[in-house]
Amino acid sequence: MKLNKKLIAVPAIALAAGIGLAACGSSGGSSSGGSSAPAAAAPAAASAVSQWDTWASGPGHADSVTVQNDLTQMSTDAGNDDSSSVESDGSTLATDAQTAIGSPPPIDGADYIAAMNDDVTAGNDAANGDFTDATTALQNGETLINKVTAAATAAGVSGN
Repeated sequence: MKLNKKLIAVPAIALAAGIGLAACGSSGGSSSGGSSAPAAAAPAAASAVSQWDTWASGPGHADSVTVQNDLTQMSTDAGNDDSSSVESDGSTLATDAQTAIGSPPPIDGADYIAAMNDDVTAGNDAANGDFTDATTALQNGETLINKVTAAATAAGVSGN
């Protein structure tokens, strides 16, 4: 079956731009004066940033980066029309995404887990040479990772 290079490439880019970079820094600084936000919003935001920073410095973020790297490798191999390598990459992705399910970020963890489940499915599909279903699962996962990124940004934890 012919690889769909363009569609396999997109989720790797989304993960790199989304959850991977969001975990690299936070906008946890506080400002004083002139704020009309409710007093409870500041502690809640600080708590979200603190929880995110803890996740970002631990195995959860490391697992996310591993999945990101797997997706990048799969995309590269798909771009080279190397279906046997994409099949091998799929097996690696399935294993690593399964591991990542165990350490979701503290913000929108349910969508993150669903995205990793889609990556497990995509990896298994690719490993079995079913690149059409793998691409569909990757697209589904990309949509969910975009939701996680949006939630992290809204909570004030994505940055640099």
